[in-house]
Amino acid sequence: MYSKGKYALFLLALTIVSPLAAFLISIRFYRSSVSQFFMLVFAYYFGSHIALGWDLTYHYLDMREYYWGRPIRDILNDPRIYFIGGDYYHVGLKLIMSRFKASPAVFAGVVATIYGAVFLFFFNQLKDFFNSYMPVLCGMLLLCVVFVVPYNWYNGVRFYTGFFVFAGFYMKFLKSRKWIFLLLSTLCMLFHFALIILPIAVIINWILTKTGPIVRYSLFFISCFYRVLSVDFVPLLLKYFPNMPFWRNSITDTTIRKNVVKAMAEYRANGNIFYLYRDYLLLFFGLLIGVVLLANRANFRSKYTVLFGMFITLFTLANFGYADLTFSERTFKMAVLFYYCFLFITVYNNYEMLRPRRVTLIVLTLVPLTYSILTQLVEQREYLFHIDLFLGNFFSDWHGGLTKYGGGIFHKYM
Repeated sequence: MYSKGKYALFLLALTIVSPLAAFLISIRFYRSSVSQFFMLVFAYYFGSHIALGWDLTYHYLDMREYYWGRPIRDILNDPRIYFIGGDYYHVGLKLIMSRFKASPAVFAGVVATIYGAVFLFFFNQLKDFFNSYMPVLCGMLLLCVVFVVPYNWYNGVRFYTGFFVFAGFYMKFLKSRKWIFLLLSTLCMLFHFALIILPIAVIINWILTKTGPIVRYSLFFISCFYRVLSVDFVPLLLKYFPNMPFWRNSITDTTIRKNVVKAMAEYRANGNIFYLYRDYLLLFFGLLIGVVLLANRANFRSKYTVLFGMFITLFTLANFGYADLTFSERTFKMAVLFYYCFLFITVYNNYEMLRPRRVTLIVLTLVPLTYSILTQLVEQREYLFHIDLFLGNFFSDWHGGLTKYGGGIFHKYM
């Protein structure tokens, strides 16, 4: 076995030639801290190669218009900068990047690296369960955890970066039961104000734990009824938050809100069902796995059963906010992620006892794992299967010529 130093030098040399090859080897030895460092190197390479897309384009253009070359005092006194991603993380990120006159590639690479770092922070909270031999079934469930949130959602810059900050500290709290980590999990609100739903969910989940399962599941079934009625209660909540004039106007204005809700309903009715029902399919097979665990009297560790409670709580909140597609989809996706964390930990702790059911569990897990990966591969095929990404590196594109910014795909953005 090579030392960490030799392994790091090998990956460094390989990264110079092919960042993709170095990344694939890093995945193979993902337990190593050296591998995880080079995963972040690849995250920068990937982000800079893809450059701008979706929300990331607007965030970059926002930075270029309102930030570059301006004194910090003038920037902070300009109310326009708070209209597009006015959260503290976002403003801070753009302030720092504006000092360096960053190109689209650098901006996208930095954003992707930060997202990758906070995801690895969350991922490493499960290290107690993957630090030794990883059975196939447990490895498949761990991959389900990895792919619940699509990788390319780093383009949103704020929301899922903040979510993984919360998830990392929350998992750290569950392991250690040190309240400082639960307090630190509220930092997620600095990334995206809407993430206030997570600390609220923690409080609600604690209250429901104290009141018993009858109250919890009664509330859940009531939320299902609200979901059928599609009651739009989000504006009623947001209008009470102070200092959010832009949000209040766009969300609570009756005419605007009716049009938004109508567009969301049309998207649900006519959108691509393979993507619309992705999370529900993941949950359906996850619930089947849960039934097998119950039937075999699996031992649920009390320290982590709170993850199942958080799943139900977030699912309930997603149902109450079903009329708002963005709120409902994001909240439900977070619920599914916590549920798969719960499944992974439970199966790992009961692996020997589940020996007679391993084939059944592998088959059940294979469906959501394959589906979650394939939907990403198909949806992002234009970027993932571009020859520049496969054969390029930090210094040259696949033609062998030097590139101005590190990859040929994003020259059109300059």
